[in-house]
Amino acid sequence: MVKVAFVVKKLGFSELISIPILSAILKQHGHDVRLFVWDELNCIKSIKYFSPDIIGYSIMSCEASDYLLINRTLKNNLSFFSIFGGPHPTFFPDFINEQHVDGICIGEGDITFIEFIENLERKTYQNTSNMYFKDANGNVIKNDLRPLIDNLDGFPFPDRDVLFAKSRMLASNSVKSFLASRGCPYKCTYCFNHSFNKMYEGKGKILRHKSVKYLIEEINQVRSKYPMQMIKFYDDLFAGT
Repeated sequence: MVKVAFVVKKLGFSELISIPILSAILKQHGHDVRLFVWDELNCIKSIKYFSPDIIGYSIMSCEASDYLLINRTLKNNLSFFSIFGGPHPTFFPDFINEQHVDGICIGEGDITFIEFIENLERKTYQNTSNMYFKDANGNVIKNDLRPLIDNLDGFPFPDRDVLFAKSRMLASNSVKSFLASRGCPYKCTYCFNHSFNKMYEGKGKILRHKSVKYLIEEINQVRSKYPMQMIKFYDDLFAGT
């Protein structure tokens, strides 16, 4: 069992998407996962007590410097492997050169995270698809992208419990958020998808959907545990085929 901590700078009015998905997959494989909301005075003590092997961050470009500071503070207080994923490392992979950044994930990280943990236990983690690392001399090791994940029904439902346990507001909110699909085939200049699609060209179908049965079961599971009067879909292209 590997201990994985996810650290977020804050929780607002919108639900996190990536971390609950990763948490569910990690727990399905028997790993211990915790979510921490950053508060330097109390968070360091709590994370020390948990003693994670890995700390993960999902970041956008506008908050990259904040997360570098959080990671540096944690690195000065405990030992762990730091992984950064999300839009910023995906589209600005030179982020791997930042101090105390041990690895970055490019693109989809669902299967990659499990592969990384398995490789870490075998001490071959530098061969993990979708990830960049630095060797002992500071040289960057770049691994190829794996194909896009085709079967979205193959994953467990997102672990919303790990999120709602940290935010009474999100847990009690009558609006709950879901992702019914991934990808968008269009090339709008204001959106990231044209760059994402170019990066994944030839590596699978861009637009992928959960089955209706799977999505209804996911919605009903959330409704059975938490207040829900309205559903918000985060899909880039909900009506696409």
